[in-house]
Amino acid sequence: MADAKQPAALGLNPAFVGFLMGAAALILVLVHFVAGPFAPQQGADVTLGELASGMAKAAARDLIGMEQPAPQTLPWDIDRVLRASVMGVGGLAVVCGIIGLVKHNNARLCSAAICLGAGAIFVQLFTWVLVLVLCALVLIAFFNMIGDIVPWA
Repeated sequence: MADAKQPAALGLNPAFVGFLMGAAALILVLVHFVAGPFAPQQGADVTLGELASGMAKAAARDLIGMEQPAPQTLPWDIDRVLRASVMGVGGLAVVCGIIGLVKHNNARLCSAAICLGAGAIFVQLFTWVLVLVLCALVLIAFFNMIGDIVPWA
């Protein structure tokens, strides 16, 4: 007679797969945050110069009455692929953890899968929000500096 309380083998149940995916997503986001970006990046001076030049060209086109150019799509580089894959794998880890809970797998393993997947997504989103806030502060300081230099701005 089989014992009903016998623990299930870890095998490839959804909770274990979710745990592995959540751990992989968290490791991937931490490596990308610490060692990245991996794609070649322009310097801040070039980026700010292109931004100022683009704003001046857009204002001149608007004054003349010309149409603005169509927006261009960004190419996929290794950093964009890593960001998308972390979100996808983290989301799959959360879904696998929930499926494991529904199938009455080990609750600790299911909650670990959910927490690791959600943690990877949270770390990714938190770092990008932090970067956006810092970039906004740099742009505010840049425009404030231009206002101090140019008397009519």
